[in-house]
Amino acid sequence: MPKGSSSRLTREDLIARRFRTGEVELSEGGTVAVRGLTRAEVQEAQRLADADDGLPRDRYLIAYGLTDPVMSPEDVDVWAANAPAGDTVRVEDKIAELSGLKDTQPKEDYKSV
Repeated sequence: MPKGSSSRLTREDLIARRFRTGEVELSEGGTVAVRGLTRAEVQEAQRLADADDGLPRDRYLIAYGLTDPVMSPEDVDVWAANAPAGDTVRVEDKIAELSGLKDTQPKEDYKSV
């Protein structure tokens, strides 16, 4: 369904798996491709991070949202240990934005009631 359409969504529209996608430029000048996450993926990342031997939650979120290159949470952990901190933060922020988890509207746009 086109963005901005006001038609009523069907059951099939609601359960179809769809993702917003984007690219993130890293400090080396190259880019990576990312996508938004489902609620189930965010919950799974938290469950795995809470496990006794789990990696930090952001490693799972980045691994689930990174589409090119594809990396495992363990790969992301090694990358995070060796890359400038801002690279993983930029990737995680973009994934959160595409997932609808980030407030992207400036606070001054809110009117007081």
